[in-house]
Amino acid sequence: MDIDITVYKQEFLDLLRSCKRDGIDDVINDLEEWGFFDAPASAGHHLNVKGGLVLHSLNTCKAALKVWEGMKQLEPTLEREVPRDSVILASRSCAGPRKSSCSHPTGPCANEWPTSRHRSFRVHCTIGE
Repeated sequence: MDIDITVYKQEFLDLLRSCKRDGIDDVINDLEEWGFFDAPASAGHHLNVKGGLVLHSLNTCKAALKVWEGMKQLEPTLEREVPRDSVILASRSCAGPRKSSCSHPTGPCANEWPTSRHRSFRVHCTIGE
């Protein structure tokens, strides 16, 4: 299976930048350094191909956004409580940087962000903020 990394990378970056949160460009730069966009999603399972991680992350985000859209229909105040950008960032945090750091041989430990600015970014990305 070949993946057009350019298309998925651009879609991923567009979603991240749509959040307009401080620190997004730093996170994007670090993802580039860690090899996120070239990394497979897993070592021996789904999307175990170059670029698989970015595609997996997009799939995760799209699924989260569909659930969020459906829940807004049931509870209209949800959009104020959990903004769209929080859904995007939370799904990215779960499917993206941690897996990327595990996949990249020189990446940081999977349980830690490399710098305090990223720990701060993660805190600011929590749902409802």
